[in-house]
Amino acid sequence: MEGRRRRGPRDGRVTASVQVAGDQVIVDLGGGDPAAGVPADLRIPLASVRAAYADAELAVNPGPAVVGRHLPGHLVTGTFRTSGERVLWNVRDPAKSVIIELAEHRYARLIIEVDDPEATVALVLDAIRPPADRHQ
Repeated sequence: MEGRRRRGPRDGRVTASVQVAGDQVIVDLGGGDPAAGVPADLRIPLASVRAAYADAELAVNPGPAVVGRHLPGHLVTGTFRTSGERVLWNVRDPAKSVIIELAEHRYARLIIEVDDPEATVALVLDAIRPPADRHQ
């Protein structure tokens, strides 16, 4: 991702970067954290992305861990069962979280921390908007 490497959860940072390339959303999780079940990155077909939004209140209670770490008030990273669905969490600061809802993917949702939630949501929503609606 343009030569930039973000530090992963093991060294205290969980901030992800999100890009759109062709027909995919690429989520760089900063090297991941294999012990917590967090991959280094995810490549998700745009056709699998249903929604994206920021909601700090939803980014605090992951539910039971499949594999991951939950230190309440400090860190949620890994794969959790949230509302009965498999969800990838990678959040330290809920105020900077973005939720990306998926279909036909191994995760039902990604709940990730990003530098700029508003810009990330706009990027993803613009990419999944039908081409005729993009320039309105």
